[in-house]
This record gives sequence, structure tokens and C-alpha cells, in this order.
Amino acid sequence: MSLEEQGLVMDVISSPEQLGRLLDQVFAVPAGMHFLEDFPVWDGRVGPGPEQVLRAGAFKGEQLVSSACVRLARLKTAAGNSLAVGIVGGVATDPQFRGRGLASDVVSLGVRWAEERGAALMLLWGSEHSLYRKQGFEPCGSQVRLPLSSFNFDSAAEQVQEGWRPSLFPQIKSREGGLLLEDRDQSWYSAHRNVRWFWIGDPQRPAAYAALGRGIDLSGMVHEWGGDRLGLMKIFGHIKGLEPQATLLGGPSVLKKYGFVYDESPSECLCLAKVSKPEVVFEAFVPGERLDQYLEPQWLATLSPPELSRLFFGPLETPILPFPLPLWVWGLDAA
Repeated sequence: MSLEEQGLVMDVISSPEQLGRLLDQVFAVPAGMHFLEDFPVWDGRVGPGPEQVLRAGAFKGEQLVSSACVRLARLKTAAGNSLAVGIVGGVATDPQFRGRGLASDVVSLGVRWAEERGAALMLLWGSEHSLYRKQGFEPCGSQVRLPLSSFNFDSAAEQVQEGWRPSLFPQIKSREGGLLLEDRDQSWYSAHRNVRWFWIGDPQRPAAYAALGRGIDLSGMVHEWGGDRLGLMKIFGHIKGLEPQATLLGGPSVLKKYGFVYDESPSECLCLAKVSKPEVVFEAFVPGERLDQYLEPQWLATLSPPELSRLFFGPLETPILPFPLPLWVWGLDAA
């Protein structure tokens, strides 16, 4: 049955309050908390404008019954390039309207919107894998969780400071990998109400930083971190003293760069991805090379979108050089 036959219309969500109410309801956010406090990038009051974010939904009259948000961004690669990507989040459907394919319709609309504007790679995080596989997404990439208790960190509590400072943002912008942040992103980045920020060094130019938790997401996880290694060790020791069960979240290449040794076996998939423009994605990760130098175009054309994503970013039982490519995004990049 079409949307029109159901008395539904697809439109842009103009009210942040209306979007917030639906997300709070669907994700069963605890009393006193709000979804958009932990994902402010989708909040039109502090997040990017309509030129960078599509906030779309299905409406029954004035009632918003399904939603999906898509953000245009650029992903930094280990090769020093950046790649146009679309980040999908805020996907929700009122329980009374489930089973009608509304989430698929709204997500599909958002993916098309991003791809038409140049996104070569789509990324999202969600547990409804069957829904997203129909859209061409596949769990892939790699992330590692390291218990802070497994390291002997110097606590150095007297040196570590807590709380967000604008002076942290330049350091975060220069971090290893993840999404490319611009000055205009500071408004929503700093609006995460339930993230605990730690830093060390000069208040005007911190030497290192780390972030713990995200309210309804990333509980007990140190998901943003960077800067001077010695400073980081002191911050991690301080967090370990506050939360002995805290876990460090990182990508394999970032962890190795900082000298954090770990058993590679417990890695898990990073996200769900859809490779929309294979040649563009490949050249961003492997500059100076062409995809057809490694893979026959005829064989590549036989792969389904999920198979293509798994080939590009793994995990692969038998790696085919130069695959899998080193995909990484930080915790607050995820939506």
C-alpha cells in the first residue's frame, strides 16, 4: 500500500521538538533525558543547517510517525585524503505505524539525497541489520575495546582537569582519522550534555584529551581521545580510578600508532556501510591507484552492495591486497 493510500506524506521535519519527541518515545529514553542531548547533530537548533543535513519523515496529518536524518560530511583517510560521505541516524518509527516499511522509505530517501550530492560512502549505526541490508548496507570495518584495567596507567589526578573547553576543539579537529570537522561543527559538538571531557596541560592549549560516555550511548567507553601520549596515559589512569570498568574504544591503526598493544582477535565490526561509488572510495584510500588495477570490473559488477562493502572494509577471511581498507570514525562521529 502506497503512502498516499495510507494517508501519509513524506516531508522535511521542520520542528526539532517534534523530532525529539518521536526519538525519545521510540528509543525509550529514561525520564529526564532526551535523545537529542546525546545526538545534537540532528537537532536543528544547534546542528548543521539544511544544506548539510536532511531531516525527513513520514507524517499522518500533523503527526510525525517515522523519521531518518542524513548528514553530509567528509571522512579523513589514512592516505591523507578526504572522502564525501553520508551519515545516517535518527531512524525511528512510531510503534503504531511499524510493519509498513516506513523506515525503509525514509532511509532510502535520505540515502538518495546524499548520493545525489556526491556522497561516495554511506555509514550508519543500528541493530536492525535486516532493514539496512535491504538498502545495501553491511556490517564492516573494525574497532577494538580495551579495558583500562589491563594497563598500568599513572593516575596523576592532580594534573587532569574535567569539563568541556572551547580550546579542546582545535586539538580534536587535528585528530587521527574520523570525520573532518570544521569550525562550524563546534556548536553541536560541544552540545553533548552527557559526555564527560578530560584534559591535561595548558587550559588554552591542552596537551591531550579524552571523552567518556554519551548518555544513552557508549556507556563506560572512552570514545574520543588524542594528543600527547604521555598526557593520554595520565588521563586514562585518572578515568580508570573513577570508573575501573571503563573501556578504551579505538581503531586498529590508531591504537597501534599510539603504541597500545592488544590481542587482535576480539575486534568487532565498526559500523554498517554502503559503498555507493567504488572507484571514488578506492582512490581516496589508495591514492595514485585505480580499482581496475586490482579487481576485474566484470567480477566487481557481480557483487551485491553488501558484498562490496565487506570486500572494501572487511572483515575478510582471506585479505585481498590492498583490502580491507582502514576505515575509522570516532564515537561522536557516529549517529
